[in-house]
Amino acid sequence: MSNTLISIIVPVYKAEKYLNRCVESIVNQTYKNLEIILVDDGSPDNCPQMCYEWAEKDGRIKVIHKENGGAAMARNAALDIASGDYIGFVDSDDWIACNMYEVLYNSLIENDSDISMCRHFDVDAQSAIKEIDFYFSEEAITGKDCIVLGKYSAVNCVLWNKLYKKELWQNIRFPNYMKYEDEAVLPYIYNEAKKIACVQAPLYYYVYVDGSIMNSQLSDNDLVMINIMEKRLEFFSGTDIYLKILSNCLNVIRGLLVFHSNEPKGFAYIEITKFFRRILKISLKQGVKMSFRARISYIACYISPSLYSRLINLL
Repeated sequence: MSNTLISIIVPVYKAEKYLNRCVESIVNQTYKNLEIILVDDGSPDNCPQMCYEWAEKDGRIKVIHKENGGAAMARNAALDIASGDYIGFVDSDDWIACNMYEVLYNSLIENDSDISMCRHFDVDAQSAIKEIDFYFSEEAITGKDCIVLGKYSAVNCVLWNKLYKKELWQNIRFPNYMKYEDEAVLPYIYNEAKKIACVQAPLYYYVYVDGSIMNSQLSDNDLVMINIMEKRLEFFSGTDIYLKILSNCLNVIRGLLVFHSNEPKGFAYIEITKFFRRILKISLKQGVKMSFRARISYIACYISPSLYSRLINLL
């Protein structure tokens, strides 16, 4: 077993129902040399006391108590004190397989990679566990592959199924967003990574929590996605992957509109629709490659996202 230290960061807020299961899955890892940082983000329930009790049980656990500022700021606070050579993230309502970090670390070292990532399970409100079926490379891929998403989109837009070299985070921190903070930082992390190892086993259990921010209705908090995409397009403008990033932006924004198409069409939905239409015009002008079918689907969504959503549900 390697003596290399891995820092695991867990932001904690209103998670007393799930926290013990989460932390237990981390302390019982087959990879033992861990620094486990629990960040109590001003949680109003019993989580602060539970964090303290876990720290009493296991000397590898450090606890940060801070005023509520959201998961992004909680992760930043932990990154600022993390001592490990590698960094992992676990959400406090999820849990991980007992060998997750041993497998990810070994894969990262064997492939001489900067990041390793694995498949995951989805867990619904009834605790039904489902392995997510998507294309996953049999070989290590490049950082650029992850930036442009495409066939890797199911796994590379989330933080938690990965192990990172700490140096990737040296000059990168999360913006103060309440949603999509993963999307806001990961392209720039991937831009620093030369190689990413892919582990075929599903080792992370992602729990869909009723009422969570990510499962709520479209609101003004979702408008940060426009800012995220605008910054990404500006940062990668003039690079050889710019057109692919434009294409990805179209897919992400269209998916957001379709996902929320059955909800009341408030200010956020209208603004995101306008952004989608603007990006589509730019994409067509810039010559983004798309099949005839894709072009028709984008135009249908341009005319009416709600109608487009109903049509694809019928097909």
